[in-house]
Amino acid sequence: MQKRIDSGQYASVSDYVHGLIRRDQNVVMDEERWLKDLDASVEDSLREMETGGGRDLDEVCDELLADIREPVDRKQH
Repeated sequence: MQKRIDSGQYASVSDYVHGLIRRDQNVVMDEERWLKDLDASVEDSLREMETGGGRDLDEVCDELLADIREPVDRKQH
């Protein structure tokens, strides 16, 4: 901390502590925004599924696994 004050990054210990508090508040706000966006995404997905949209997770996973295995299978033959 003292090195940062001596280098001019911060004017004082108080300035350094205020910077830490601001960074912490930004992290909390970013997390809250991320959770809000995630909630909205889940709600959108549920609405889509209720109206017959979306895709079955098992089918999607099977397709992904097939895509992953396909290059391996070609190399073995």
